[in-house]
Amino acid sequence: MITKDMTIAQVVRQCPCLNSVLSQLGLACCHCFGAETDTVEQVARVYGLDPDIVVHTLNVASLFPPESGYDGHPRAE
Repeated sequence: MITKDMTIAQVVRQCPCLNSVLSQLGLACCHCFGAETDTVEQVARVYGLDPDIVVHTLNVASLFPPESGYDGHPRAE
């Protein structure tokens, strides 16, 4: 589970597929020096985003990594 107090580096180490989600959110800071020390909350605020929404987005995305084959669209029964 991703939390606001995790650093960006911790998030990416825990779930590497979230690197692309962070980039899509405009948080292309995964490889900068601050990734080891800046928290999700800090980075979200710097970019003018709501940290709670960023955390929620990351947690949902982590449930459906690319290798799961799920593309975000409902499946017909």
